Amino acid sequence: MCTFLHRKVSAAFSARILKLFFVLCSACLFLASPAYADLFCVTESGIVFVSTDDGASWSSRGTVSEPAITALRPDLLPGKLFVLGRSGDLRRSIDGGGNWILQGNAGASDCADLAVGRSGDLFVLTETGDLLRSIDNGSSWTAESNAGFSDGVALTVGGGSGFGDTLYAATSTGDIARIPPGGSWAVVGNTSFTPIVDLLW
Repeated sequence: MCTFLHRKVSAAFSARILKLFFVLCSACLFLASPAYADLFCVTESGIVFVSTDDGASWSSRGTVSEPAITALRPDLLPGKLFVLGRSGDLRRSIDGGGNWILQGNAGASDCADLAVGRSGDLFVLTETGDLLRSIDNGSSWTAESNAGFSDGVALTVGGGSGFGDTLYAATSTGDIARIPPGGSWAVVGNTSFTPIVDLLW
């Protein structure tokens, strides 16, 4: 079963597509990013597939040795991907998913999601609401804050380009919380469609 799918698009349309290209089903998560022009998919067993023809055909790209993948995210640099495991292990590929290197461990065993900030910093949200941050591509991590919930499922960087790494988090029950750079968490709303699976700006 395919668990995560990553879409590459041109940078000219990235701002609009990042907010619109968001489709969820029981098997796949679709994302958009200006860093790639191909489609990437990772299965529950860690096999990475790539499509260069808009999803019409697929070929095996590599394998990630991670038993419980919770996030597939693009780096800010073309050709580079991150995979986060629930165990906290963060792996990085610099060749579009062919080979993976263990970068480090976030220090939590309930990691729910990964976000790559505009600054290049990495952020991990745990199910229990902890926000962890790495400024060295995942080699070391620090605990930043706690969002105050126990069912965290999703994390994304949002806001306009002048807002820095403003983070949004979602719970499975639909609460949406936000934390601006240097600020504190605040619940900004609640969705009526639950359970939430992922969140994308």
